[in-house]
Amino acid sequence: MTVSEQPPTSGAISASALLGGRSGGLGWWWHTTEDTLDKLDPQFLARDARLYAATIYRLCAEAFLPFDYAAAAYELDTQIRHYAELVADRFDLGELQTRSAALCDAAGTLHADLEALRRRSFAGEDAQVDAADLNRALMQLGRTTIPLNYTVAGPFGHDPALALPPLPLLAAAA
Repeated sequence: MTVSEQPPTSGAISASALLGGRSGGLGWWWHTTEDTLDKLDPQFLARDARLYAATIYRLCAEAFLPFDYAAAAYELDTQIRHYAELVADRFDLGELQTRSAALCDAAGTLHADLEALRRRSFAGEDAQVDAADLNRALMQLGRTTIPLNYTVAGPFGHDPALALPPLPLLAAAA
């Protein structure tokens, strides 16, 4: 969504930077009355449109959703290990680390199996898998794991529009 972030510039304050993002962000004009067509770079707009079109094509045309939950699981596991080190003398996160490591292993296996299935499907072989059921399971996996890294309030609450630390429910460990 933010592929057109601007390079960092000295002295400029962007909305992204104010919210805890990288400097540069989406430009100082982002979501202001100055956010006008003259800020668009036609080459970047064309690049972004190609990127979005390719993403939408993959989501619509491939039999199996192209999601990599192994990367997401690894990110969670890395942060859990970091928090565990920070609180090791005060709180035991051993069970959480065990479950996180198991999620990493399972997600890695899932990713490898999905890639093999995708290759067979592209080669025209019968996948012998119900794509709709598999995709529903993949979406449920995402809806379960991804919010762990991005919300405190959960699916029905409202988090403030501010930067959150990784695994915000464990952020107090820092």
